[in-house]
Amino acid sequence: MIAGHVDSNGRALIDVKLAYDEQSEFSKLSVWIDTGFTGQLVLPKPLIQQFGLRKASATHAQLADGTGCWLETYEATIDWLGERFIIEVIEGRGNFPLLGVLLLLGCRLAVDYSDLTVVIERRVPTIHE
Repeated sequence: MIAGHVDSNGRALIDVKLAYDEQSEFSKLSVWIDTGFTGQLVLPKPLIQQFGLRKASATHAQLADGTGCWLETYEATIDWLGERFIIEVIEGRGNFPLLGVLLLLGCRLAVDYSDLTVVIERRVPTIHE
């Protein structure tokens, strides 16, 4: 389970553990959950440089205003719900790291705006599924 909070601007935030590669130590990074983003993780260029991420390629993206553009992609290692694996990081134009729905697949996301809490947990199939 990952626990987070809702900030004073209504953003659902969690801390993730990110590393340069599979052998590196993790650093904690606060990210904004963006259910409109279908990828894994977007980081601003200064954070990509801080982590020293390896450039992977580029991807075509459609921005929130409907325009298209090419964005650089990088590789990073994440500790996600106790599992360590390599993810694609997209270089974003904004100032805040964004976590997308591709990391949330197979999970339950609960954002409680009355208690200002965020919980992500791996979903366990029930006997009826």
